[in-house]
Amino acid sequence: MDFKNVIVHINGGIGKNIVATALLKAVKKTYPTQSIFVLTGWSEMFKFDPNVERVFRFGNTQYFYEDHIQRGNPLLLAQEVYLSTQHVVHKKPLRQSWIEMYGIEYENEMPKLHFNFRHRETISRNYKRDKPSILIHTNGGAPDPEGKRLYSWARDIPMKTVTKVVSALKEKYHIFQICYNQQQVVDGCEPVQGLTEMETFYLLNVTKGRILIDSCMQHAAAAMDLPSTVLWIANDPKI
Repeated sequence: MDFKNVIVHINGGIGKNIVATALLKAVKKTYPTQSIFVLTGWSEMFKFDPNVERVFRFGNTQYFYEDHIQRGNPLLLAQEVYLSTQHVVHKKPLRQSWIEMYGIEYENEMPKLHFNFRHRETISRNYKRDKPSILIHTNGGAPDPEGKRLYSWARDIPMKTVTKVVSALKEKYHIFQICYNQQQVVDGCEPVQGLTEMETFYLLNVTKGRILIDSCMQHAAAAMDLPSTVLWIANDPKI
């Protein structure tokens, strides 16, 4: 084994990057003496992951090729799991397909998020409410970068359904709502804004219940072993 480090390239959204933490566990078990570098669009997910030596955000990789590829003699893990046969034909969970795609033995690795003091302190200090809280993730997908249009995603909870659910729960619970646009805030909910991704994920820990869509929050809840109600619209939960 003559390579000095392992470079793991992760495309995709936040949820897929959370799943990738399971892949990194398996990679580290297989290559325990090599440094693992991660290239991603969501670097915050991996800053405190003990399996990762360094994380680089796309677009902030000056001299990366010269330092870590040309002179680093790496093992490069950069294939796209969504295009692998075992994922496309719906045979195995994504994390298992991802691990086995690289010839690594799958040992039921589960995703895990690693928080620091700031994440915990921010939520503990600012998100205590008089009533027990529920978090509802109504809207996901990629936001409009200019914030000028109301975005509708195929996996969003229909507003008619959200309104009924909130109406039934708001007297007993304080309801935090995850969404992108102020126009989507449901009466009776407190929108969650101004937090980093990891702070938002930690908010799941202080809630009594969670109503989620197939998006990053349900991946985060699973990574923290928090039982949740997840509304599946298009995808197979097993995959």
